[in-house]
Amino acid sequence: MSGHQQSAVNDGDSDEIVEAELVADDELLSAPTVHRSHPPRPLVDQHTILYPGEAVPTEADAPAYTRTDFEVSAGTAQRLRDKSRPANTSRNYSSERRKFAG
Repeated sequence: MSGHQQSAVNDGDSDEIVEAELVADDELLSAPTVHRSHPPRPLVDQHTILYPGEAVPTEADAPAYTRTDFEVSAGTAQRLRDKSRPANTSRNYSSERRKFAG
C-alpha cells in the first residue's frame, strides 16, 4: 500500500472497527512533552463528584492535544472543499425558520 489510505481492521475477537490512516515513518510526530515548574492545578468545578479513595483530577490527568490531533491530510481537506452542500440543507433551514417565525 502506498500513500495515505483508509483501512478498517477487525481482529475477530470483537466487533469493534478501527479506522486508521497509514503514514510513512518520517511523518510520525512524537507526543508533546509538558514541562511544569509548578504542581498541576486541580480540575474541579461545581459538578465534580469524587468517590471514596478517588484522587482529585489535575491538569496532569488531562490529555495533551497538539495540532496534529485536529488536522486532516491535504487530500481530505481538498475532498471536503470540493464536496457540495447536501441538497436538503436549505429546505430544512427554511422549514425550521418558518416553525419559529410565527
